Amino acid sequence: METSTSQGRGLFRWYHGWNIIAVCLLSQVAALGLPTNSFTMFLKPWKEELHAPISQLALCQTLMALICAFIGPLVGYVSDRKPARLLFGCGLIGLALVYAAISRVTSLAQLLALYVIPLPFVMSFAATVPAQCLITRWFTHRKGLALGLGALGITLSGVIMPLLISFLMPTLGWRGIWLYGAIIVGVFVFPLVVLVAREKPAGPQSLAPATPPEAAAKVGYREIFRNRNLWILVGSFVPILMVASGTLYNLAPIALSYGMDLRSVGLLLTGFSVLGLLAKLAAGVLADRFGAKPPLLTAALAATLGALVLCFSAGQPTLLVAGVGVMALSAGVWTLMAVVTASEFGPAGFGRAFGILSLFTPLGSLASPVVARVEEQTGTYSTSFAALVGLGLVSTVMALFLGQPPRRLAGAPTPTLVAPDAASR
Repeated sequence: METSTSQGRGLFRWYHGWNIIAVCLLSQVAALGLPTNSFTMFLKPWKEELHAPISQLALCQTLMALICAFIGPLVGYVSDRKPARLLFGCGLIGLALVYAAISRVTSLAQLLALYVIPLPFVMSFAATVPAQCLITRWFTHRKGLALGLGALGITLSGVIMPLLISFLMPTLGWRGIWLYGAIIVGVFVFPLVVLVAREKPAGPQSLAPATPPEAAAKVGYREIFRNRNLWILVGSFVPILMVASGTLYNLAPIALSYGMDLRSVGLLLTGFSVLGLLAKLAAGVLADRFGAKPPLLTAALAATLGALVLCFSAGQPTLLVAGVGVMALSAGVWTLMAVVTASEFGPAGFGRAFGILSLFTPLGSLASPVVARVEEQTGTYSTSFAALVGLGLVSTVMALFLGQPPRRLAGAPTPTLVAPDAASR
């Protein structure tokens, strides 16, 4: 709640930017909750009913992520130019239709087609790039915190969905879960997000300056590709994502092989997401105070240490839980991707720059089918865990070279809400 004073009286105003963050979170949860955060929960029933090995099922996630990467720059370009309501609306309606179709699949080929053709497009327009692009227009100061909150969509669904699915699966089955997901997205999430989303602040209550249309041309693709920090960030976050995805997308089979049951897997995924949520918030706050380098180093070290613990787990559930818990602290890298992009390119170039950055995020998902395939060939996950440790070390070294953002892109003084002493955001 915002507190301001005018003519000696206290006025309490609620800034609409917080509502923007809320609906951006809701849209991301709807887009990522089932197909990404809960993907591992469906591997066992899909394997049994669709008669497909897990390594082939894991390709659904990997190929979807690669397509998302390919269209990332397009999504970023459009996010800089089209109303957020249009992007979120089209994405959410498309998601509802795809979820309903997934509930009816009878073969791996059908599931793969849905994951590769329509899902990347509708999910991209309802998830991270448009959401973070919109948030940068609403916040000037405390942008790290705002983007940290906006990045929670990836994790928040992981807090809720896996545990919920573990309870609902025996009653609804995996088909019922996807069908009810389609209904919830289409009937509840879609109208709420479209109603609340607003393209940019306007008028005297704005706390972030509106970006004029001509400003979009000030940051070109040449400047983006020549930015040193962008490539250092890529070199650091891609290995972190490989460590996390190689573990998480195989977590259910790993945990089951350790003697854990499906409900325990749901609890473990929820715990991972809760810690990841806290890590994202902490990364945003630390980036506001100290810059992005210290929290990026922390995320890289957490990924490395988590994988190292898993190397010595050897079928011990306690060490599995400990390793996954430490690894969860690396989730702050999602916040830092947005923070560094906003610091380097500002609101005018954020959409395009973040879209280009999104080209590389799916590389993390390449580890998932590789880990599954190595286990099918060797009968153990130890070899894969050792390789993940190496990736974590690469990320740590790259993070050491991240520089400070240019002064010319530092945030402008925050406009006041009612009086000169109004609190900034």
